[in-house]
Amino acid sequence: MMRLARLAELSRRLRAVLHERPELALAFSQAFERHDEQALGRAFEGLQRETPAVRRDAEAAILEWLFGSGSDVDPANMVREPTPTRH
Repeated sequence: MMRLARLAELSRRLRAVLHERPELALAFSQAFERHDEQALGRAFEGLQRETPAVRRDAEAAILEWLFGSGSDVDPANMVREPTPTRH
């Protein structure tokens, strides 16, 4: 099984932790929706200007989205893929 990491889920997680910084959450959401690398860079620059606590929360949300834990993996985001073989 392979886990799919969806940008919509990352956007949701960032909105949750950045609820007191809606403009920053919106910047991330719009960058994801548009697949805009430059806008994403600007959103991360904005995150760097935030307090250490806000940065830690956002970074934790990103890492949790990327690597997840067994308890938060949605079966809808799991895809059965053949195991790659070495030649």
